[in-house]
Amino acid sequence: AAAQSYAGDRPWDASAPNLPPLLWLQDAISRHSFDTPLCQFTVPDLRPGTLDSLLTLSEDLVKSNIFIEGVSHKIRRQIEDLERAGGVEPGTLNVDGIPVDRYLTRFMWDEGKYPVNAPLKETVASIQSQVTKIEDLLFL
Repeated sequence: AAAQSYAGDRPWDASAPNLPPLLWLQDAISRHSFDTPLCQFTVPDLRPGTLDSLLTLSEDLVKSNIFIEGVSHKIRRQIEDLERAGGVEPGTLNVDGIPVDRYLTRFMWDEGKYPVNAPLKETVASIQSQVTKIEDLLFL
């Protein structure tokens, strides 16, 4: 399971492998930040593959994570710049027709794009390819 919350006006995500850690996470957030909304979403059980494939993939995941996180920061900065410059009203930007805040807080795994029975390496490659396309669009 995973949870998303907001620190200030920026969302942040955390994940927990099962119910007790998620309950602990929710409790910790509510004790330290009374006005922080917490949104829970489910990430499906993905097919991990063999130990060898996981070890190989773990090296690639570090690189993928750095790349995807970097693109996420570029998107956030671009949204903030657009709102600050007055180019758009805060809250009017959307993802596939869905307001950004709602898209982030009501995340659902797209099994059509990322089948849960596909090898994990293929899923990671597919996500990275999609993020690369999004990054290319940022520069248009």
